[in-house]
Amino acid sequence: MQYDWFDRAVWISAAILLGAAGFYGAVQPSGPRRTTSIGGSASAARICADLAGARASLDAGKGPQAIERLTTLISSNPDIAEAHLLLARAYAGQQRYPAALKEYRAALELDAEYADKSSDKFIGHTIKKVMQGGWAPCEITIAPFGMDAQKAASMEDAQFIQRKLAGGCE
Repeated sequence: MQYDWFDRAVWISAAILLGAAGFYGAVQPSGPRRTTSIGGSASAARICADLAGARASLDAGKGPQAIERLTTLISSNPDIAEAHLLLARAYAGQQRYPAALKEYRAALELDAEYADKSSDKFIGHTIKKVMQGGWAPCEITIAPFGMDAQKAASMEDAQFIQRKLAGGCE
């Protein structure tokens, strides 16, 4: 069987495409990626149950139970933005504002939609209320006593959150 010019062109094009696909796969990053989705793993049901249980604890006014459940969840799954968001809400409810700011920052870093005003996930108003109600007293306690590492981290978290909600750079 003889191949004409069209057959040869098809075979050459296929070889080029396959070679390019192999090259494309070779240059893709292979390191770990951050993700905010829960995925379809076997533990996804457990994660969803933990999030639902924490949400129920918060709604029932049981902040310490929610904090315990969420810190356990985050220790094994640190890339779930909703867990950080719920933990921030629990800390804010207990007036532990530096811890709340840290968790809000983690949530915003993992899921930018929380800071996007056009998103259904936007939580900027909630964060601003926490910062208005909690950051002013926190700032007063930080300023007169100097700046240790924990206080500096809280200041940095607050500034990051303010920039993020304003649509600024990180």
